[in-house]
Amino acid sequence: MIIFYCCYGRAHSSVAAAALHLGWLNPWDASGEDIVRLPYFDRASTKDFGVPLALAQDNQGNQVFILGHGPAGKLVERALRSTLEHCGWPPDEILFVRTDECLNIWTRIGGFLSRRLGLVFAGRTLAAYGIRRSLPCLARCVASVRKKTGLDAD
Repeated sequence: MIIFYCCYGRAHSSVAAAALHLGWLNPWDASGEDIVRLPYFDRASTKDFGVPLALAQDNQGNQVFILGHGPAGKLVERALRSTLEHCGWPPDEILFVRTDECLNIWTRIGGFLSRRLGLVFAGRTLAAYGIRRSLPCLARCVASVRKKTGLDAD
């Protein structure tokens, strides 16, 4: 299976969700520093919209990606899905997981400060604080994906 954790900019919630999925982050004791140290956290720019980034394979062989959809949301997903299907991927082996529903105002403001205004230290710190507060929601999202893909089957 190929799993895309998707958010607006591929910089915050998708990175954290993929890290939870891959076991790189513990949702119950992660600090803001742990979040800031994640590969690709708060590093994407607008030129990365629509460009999937492969992170790793999970322990079941599923390929885990992060994807920023920018303002085109469903259009990016549809184009990527049709391309993958054209290349032979079965439709039921392609999963897009929207993580921006777990975002809060802290992460949004932090992302804006860091990515748009260039106030990286302040913005990244605030975005990490927001993600830390969003970890329970992101963990539920990831648990649902892991169950669907057979990683945490009961």
